[in-house]
Amino acid sequence: RKAQLYTKEVWSCSLTGKSNLTLEEALEAEESARKKLEKFPVVLEKPTLLLAHHSQKNLDWMATTLTNQYKSHCVTGEIVTVLVGEERKTGKILECATSLMLRRGGGHVQVQNNLAGHRGATFAHSSS
Repeated sequence: RKAQLYTKEVWSCSLTGKSNLTLEEALEAEESARKKLEKFPVVLEKPTLLLAHHSQKNLDWMATTLTNQYKSHCVTGEIVTVLVGEERKTGKILECATSLMLRRGGGHVQVQNNLAGHRGATFAHSSS
């Protein structure tokens, strides 16, 4: 009887909330989500959590907003690749000149000293 329960689509992934899975599918989904979380840059955790905490929007809105912000803004401590002449260099953002204003309802939430336009960033590259 327990074996039948394991093959029924009554399980869900505890990390993503995806439902109607078999036990095996749910465990695989959780493992996949854990691997993705391990790859998430630590320097992006604070601004991401700050936006999520102050938002009443749905998850799709937050994902789109964060993706767009991280494509166009830097984060202090972020590891980046830049072109120096014709050579690619890997380095770390040391400082961002301004902070990013995220809209929240009628007001704004400021992510202080974390996000700023790439042009205002201080960058240090490795010697490799």
